[in-house]
Parts: sequence; C-alpha cells; structure tokens
Amino acid sequence: MAKELVEPVNFERIKAEVYALITKVKVLQSNIASLSGDAVLKADTDTSTFQFVIDEDDMRSDLDTQVPTQQSVKAYVDNASIDFTHTFLLMGA
Repeated sequence: MAKELVEPVNFERIKAEVYALITKVKVLQSNIASLSGDAVLKADTDTSTFQFVIDEDDMRSDLDTQVPTQQSVKAYVDNASIDFTHTFLLMGA
C-alpha cells in the first residue's frame, strides 16, 4: 500500500491570497461607488437625482437633453385637453 503524500498547509500563502482578494474587493467596491454617480445601476430605485432626468408634469421646458419621468409623461397625458373628435374631423377621418 502506497503512502499518500500530503503537502503541509502553508498558512502564510493562504493569508497572503486572502488579503490580495480583500484588496481586489475593496478596489471593485470603490469603482462601483464612483460609477454610481454617473451610471444607472440595476439597484437604483430612484432616478430623480440624475441630471439627465426631468420631473416636469407640464413639459414646459421642452428640453431635448433630458428624459421625463414616467410620472411626468402620465401627468402630461392625463392633463392634456385634446378634443379627439375635432382632431379626427379635421384630419378627414
């Protein structure tokens, strides 16, 4: 019966590898934190603080550089006073 050779556990090597992984995680966390100000992440639940989003129910600013919120679009459509019957008659429908 052959003896199985077991390599002794090198705790210093394991400790160094764990510290290296911890350092990589910290760098990734830092990168994610710095991106969160410039990018929309799946975890974001509120976009009102983003500069490219506008919350304006009447759409008065007429900006082509900002995206309205869903709430703004709904409020605009709900409050729009459009006479569809008159519009269709003018169109010949």
